[in-house]
Amino acid sequence: MNLRPDHIALLVTVRRLCEEYGHSPSLHELARESGLKHRNSVSRRAKVLRDAGLLEWRPHAGRTMKLTAAGVAALEASEEA
Repeated sequence: MNLRPDHIALLVTVRRLCEEYGHSPSLHELARESGLKHRNSVSRRAKVLRDAGLLEWRPHAGRTMKLTAAGVAALEASEEA
């Protein structure tokens, strides 16, 4: 899959914050760390990545976002390129 730079940045941020915090980040934290003003901007990007099978989370449950195995592989491939 050919990922846009903003999608790659979101995957990197999710991975980094999960490692730092020991749990999934909130949309607010992702927006702040990504330099975005609104959580909705993060949400739209995250939904694209979820539909592509790269992210997953439980609906209506906070702090459940994580990279899938495909998301990890896509991120590693983008880092090698």
